[in-house]
Amino acid sequence: VLDLRAKIRGLKGEEGFDGELWVLFEPWYKSLAEKRAGDYQTAATEWAIAYCEQLKIGLPSWMMDKNQVDALRKLQAAVESGSEKLLREAVVFAKQADYKSEAKLLAMYDEAVGKLRHLKRLPSGWEVEDLVGDDADHKMFKKVDIDSPIVKQLFQQVFDETRAAIVTRDRTGSMPRGYRVEKIISVMNVDSWGSYMKRCDEIGEQCKRFKGAAPCPDSVWKDMSGPVQTANHGNAILTGAHLPPLSGEANEFLMFHGTKPEAADSIAANHFDMAFACKTGLFGAGLYF
Repeated sequence: VLDLRAKIRGLKGEEGFDGELWVLFEPWYKSLAEKRAGDYQTAATEWAIAYCEQLKIGLPSWMMDKNQVDALRKLQAAVESGSEKLLREAVVFAKQADYKSEAKLLAMYDEAVGKLRHLKRLPSGWEVEDLVGDDADHKMFKKVDIDSPIVKQLFQQVFDETRAAIVTRDRTGSMPRGYRVEKIISVMNVDSWGSYMKRCDEIGEQCKRFKGAAPCPDSVWKDMSGPVQTANHGNAILTGAHLPPLSGEANEFLMFHGTKPEAADSIAANHFDMAFACKTGLFGAGLYF
């Protein structure tokens, strides 16, 4: 091509030749993307880059660079495979390849992110891109402050309405007269969320085996210790935090676990661990809510 370009320099001119070349090259090049012929498109891109570098001219504006073509190929393969590992690797690679500047690449990136969200059953309020980060092997974990006054007020109402001055034999020290909500942090732990969703499904299936077990009717709660006190505000809190509603099929309720800040950080990162369960609690070793 370079020899041909040099020979016609005096006839049509270099710029005319380049223009005609790209006019013919463009539809063929774009057809490779439509056919998902990633290897051929990568080779074509490498040829075009080498051609432009040798002549010291810029690539056509409609052409992706090599990294973008590689990113498109990785995203396509990851979406087709449905592999979490490949999806995470492809998303990280695409983020480093300026995926937003190319419409087709952006669309495939969004599809891969959506596939990853669906695969892990993540809440709509969780930003998959932020959780993936810049390292495909990094734990998908993040903590975000919830600044909503409405959510804060709902939490405060729950504490106010459920406070009971009941002294149990494991209680030491004076009883607090009340609680004030100062800060709310949303924990986004993909591994813990997956375990939670799986267990919730299992409980829901078990409840189906017993007629009337879920959702548990008010009459049953009255025969026990009364209705769950957090029931009035649970779903409203979750809605404000952009989380899915509680599962009635699993008799799910929002509960509170009291612990020290450092223990809360450990629970957020690693989930509850029975090895650290309170051994001096009212009913023995266990997790108390």
